[in-house]
Amino acid sequence: TILIATHGQIGTLAMSTPALVWGLLAGVGAVFYTLLPHQLITKFGAVTVSAWAMAISGIGINFVNPVWVDAPDWRLPVIGLLSFSILIGTAFAYVVFIQSLAWIKPTVASTLGALEPLMGTILSILIFHIAFGVADMIGSILIISTVFIQALRRTI
Repeated sequence: TILIATHGQIGTLAMSTPALVWGLLAGVGAVFYTLLPHQLITKFGAVTVSAWAMAISGIGINFVNPVWVDAPDWRLPVIGLLSFSILIGTAFAYVVFIQSLAWIKPTVASTLGALEPLMGTILSILIFHIAFGVADMIGSILIISTVFIQALRRTI
């Protein structure tokens, strides 16, 4: 990930400082939501845990950015796209991930989650024609290899 974020020049970032900070905070958040809910999931189920997590975070974010401030023009296409994004892109994906924690170890789930930035990189290259160098390729191979190493360790 460091090779991709720096394009191989460790002294410089290929991204803005806010992007780095938010990325690090997202990593810390991923550790917490991967490791903490295991007992809750086994007791209450993934859907209940996910629903409560989203409700609490939704209420909490309203103190920072209330939904009624700068609200969009609520036409049918906006409502449809927003509903799809919330239901499929967020809620369904999160429930599936949380449910996987009942079946696989959190370390395996988080390692598989490491493929997400790799897919983002690949899509950025294909859609936005972002430059992709040798260091980025090595970083991508290293990210993919962690998934295979985790899988090998489970079978050995």
